[in-house]
Amino acid sequence: MRKSLLRAGVGVFLLLVSSGAAAAAASESPAQPPRGGDSDGSAATAEATVPTQQAPAAMAAAAPAQAASRLRGAPAASATASAAATAADDAENAEKSGTVEPPEASAREAGLRPCAHREECLQIIDAFLQRQPRQQPAPLSLLQAYDEPTAGGGGPCGALCHLRPRCVSERCRYYVYDNAVAAIYFTHRGNLSEAKVILESLKSLLYPTPRALKLLYSAYSANGDVLDWSIDTGNNAWAGMAFVHFAAASGDACYAHIARDILHSLADQAGCYDDLQGFMGRLPRGVGKYRATEHNIDMFALARMLGEQDLQARAGNFVSRMYSFNPGSPQTYATGTAGKSECDASKDWGSPVAADTQFWNLLADADPDPSRKRTSLQLVLRPSSEGGLLIEDEDILG
Repeated sequence: MRKSLLRAGVGVFLLLVSSGAAAAAASESPAQPPRGGDSDGSAATAEATVPTQQAPAAMAAAAPAQAASRLRGAPAASATASAAATAADDAENAEKSGTVEPPEASAREAGLRPCAHREECLQIIDAFLQRQPRQQPAPLSLLQAYDEPTAGGGGPCGALCHLRPRCVSERCRYYVYDNAVAAIYFTHRGNLSEAKVILESLKSLLYPTPRALKLLYSAYSANGDVLDWSIDTGNNAWAGMAFVHFAAASGDACYAHIARDILHSLADQAGCYDDLQGFMGRLPRGVGKYRATEHNIDMFALARMLGEQDLQARAGNFVSRMYSFNPGSPQTYATGTAGKSECDASKDWGSPVAADTQFWNLLADADPDPSRKRTSLQLVLRPSSEGGLLIEDEDILG
C-alpha cells in the first residue's frame, strides 16, 4: 500500500479524530439542493468564515460537535467528542502527576530528542506542510505528497539508498488522499484558510463544469494533468470527509453539500446489493470488481458524518461480514473480496492481513461488536515473531 511522508506526518494528529465525533457534523445542516437526474449531483460555491483557535489536546474531538451546533443553531452536544477530550485531558494529567511514564522518557532512552509538548510536535507537522510545493495555476493548489530526500542519500545500504533527487518518479505527484488528510489536519488546527485552499482545488477538479460532479482520480501533476487514472472509492470518500470537517468547523453548509454529492455518486456507481452489501473499490463500475474492507470503512465514516443511515448500514454490514472471512486469519478482518466478477463475493485467498482494516475499523466503529475488535487487535499487536504485525526497525536517516 502506498505511503507518503505527508500521510505519515499528519496521521499522528488524526488519531485524535474519529468519525463518531463528527457523526452529526452535517447531518442536520440546512436542506441540501435537489440532486440532478443523473448520479453526478451538484454543489454550490461557498466562502469560509474566519478560523477559530482551540486547545490542541481537544480540538480534533470538539471541533465537529461545535460546528454541528453552528450549522443547526443548537448547543454543541457530542458524547464521543466529550469522551475523547476527557481521555486526552486524563492522559495529560496522569503524565503530570507521575502516575504514568511520559513518552519523553522512552525517547530519551533511545537517544532521540522528544517534543517538549504536544504543540511543539504539531508545529513540526505545520512546518512540513507549509514547505511542500503546490500546484499551479490557481485554483489548483494541492500539496506535493512526498518530501525531498535527505541530502547525501538514504544511508549506508548501498545501491538501495541512492535516492532520487526529486519526488518518487519522473513527475511529482499530488495525491488526492494525502491532500484530503492535510485539509482535515488544517481544519482541526484552526487554519481554515489553508484547508480552504486545498478544498477549493479539489472542488475545481470535482466540478469541471457547473453542477456536474466528476469523481477524483488518484493523483495529479503540478499543472493538474492526471498521473494516476484510477478512481478509488476510498480516496473520494476521504475527500468527502475533508469537506464535512470543514463545513462543520466553518459553519458553511455548502461544503457539506459537496460531500453529499461525492457520497451519492460513489453509492450510485459502486453499490452492491447481495448479502455482503457494501461498495466496490474502484470505478467506473466494472473496472474494479472487488470490495475492500478499508474502502467500506471510509464509506461508513462519510455516510455517518452526513447522517445517511442506509448507506452507513450497507458499508457497516460489509465490514462486519469481513470478520473471519479470511480462513487463514479467522480472528481478523479480511482485506476484502476477490475481483473476478462485479461485486465479487468470493474469498481472496492470497490476501494478507492488513493493519489498516483492523485499526481504521476500531476508530470508525464500523463493526459494533467489541469482542471481535478486541480479538483482532490482540492478534495484530503481537510481535511478528508470534504471528502478529508488530515489528521494530531503525530509522537510519534520523
